[in-house]
Amino acid sequence: LDTEKQWDVSILAFYDNYDCMGSELNDGRPIESGHYSSSRVPAGAFDGNNSTLWGGDGDEDGLLWLGMEFDIFAQIKCVSILDISGRGVTELRVQAWQTSTATWQNALISKDLQSGQRKNINLSHRTNIISHCPQGFKLRHSVCTDTVSEMFQF
Repeated sequence: LDTEKQWDVSILAFYDNYDCMGSELNDGRPIESGHYSSSRVPAGAFDGNNSTLWGGDGDEDGLLWLGMEFDIFAQIKCVSILDISGRGVTELRVQAWQTSTATWQNALISKDLQSGQRKNINLSHRTNIISHCPQGFKLRHSVCTDTVSEMFQF
């Protein structure tokens, strides 16, 4: 984090293609660690509007995360994120929910990011990073998962 406790995300979008273009997969339910203002709810990052944002605040462990829960299988091939310069992150973790242990497990880590710059993370190029999934997971569409109700968080 550029700041100690808050993360501002203007855009977070999931795509079913590898170039982060076209229609966004935004029909899930936004999930979050928390927000520091009633006008900075997670929907602000998923509405496609650069002037709204999610104002992330840490959870009970001080961690900041934002994601989407899908009720049906969603084939995510690319993730696009734009956080605010000076209030962004240098590392993102794509995580999958493991139902059997009720914990989030890392599926992908993207490092050396610069806040304020849009980042398109093509998951097809990351499959070589995910050489195996945590116990209880299967690798499906470049993401480790073990449940039909898929959840992704960053």
